[in-house]
Amino acid sequence: MRILLTCCMGMSTSLLVESMHQAAKKHHQEHQIWCIDQEQVEKEVQHCDVLLLGPQIRHTYKRLYKAYASFVPVIMIDAQAYGRLDGEMVLNQAMEAIRQYKENGNYLDFNEEEWEV
Repeated sequence: MRILLTCCMGMSTSLLVESMHQAAKKHHQEHQIWCIDQEQVEKEVQHCDVLLLGPQIRHTYKRLYKAYASFVPVIMIDAQAYGRLDGEMVLNQAMEAIRQYKENGNYLDFNEEEWEV
């Protein structure tokens, strides 16, 4: 699985990426996991299976969802997991999003009543 994380500058998220690598290794899984600044998403999104957004860029979710959800699940990283650098929880969140996306052809990471896509 190719997991792309994005945030403001990619710096704090790099710690979470390392934690996710450790969680994958613990479960004998191999994933390509990397993080980038939100300004680089357009250049990298075609190389991933799931796009995870850091809580600090929640305001970009709607725009990124509209732009990319037709070919990749776009999800918000759980704020508590992000704050605790819980790589296992975030890895599970990404895997579940991909599973649902494959089953349903879409993944909704918001309450549909909040805004129309």
